[in-house]
Amino acid sequence: MKNILRIIVILILLLSGCTKDDPVSDPMLPLPPTTEGTWTGVASPYVKMTLHINQNKGEITGSGTAIRLRDGLLSNSNIEGTTMYPNVTISFGIQGYAPIEIRGKFANTNQITAELNGSGFYQIPITLIKQE
Repeated sequence: MKNILRIIVILILLLSGCTKDDPVSDPMLPLPPTTEGTWTGVASPYVKMTLHINQNKGEITGSGTAIRLRDGLLSNSNIEGTTMYPNVTISFGIQGYAPIEIRGKFANTNQITAELNGSGFYQIPITLIKQE
């Protein structure tokens, strides 16, 4: 009987530190992916984007470029946004125009499926791929 009580106490102690869906307390769950790094994507036939993202907790900062596919016009911009897995929201400002909002979700650790809105874009799909 003492052995059964010891086993129950050990199980309670082991399980008390774990919470559901908390990768820090459960090493078997994967950590949420990070937006940190360089991402590229094409919203065909409109624009190709490259984003250089820094992430500090849920805050996104960095820089990016957008190349208009029809004429090669290049825009550089600072970016800012937020991420709370699986959601990502980034604002890409273009001087003289309304910012482009990139709103999407992680499809996997190296891919974000999103839409472009603002500055002439309305629900234009783009898939951003993390570069190695």
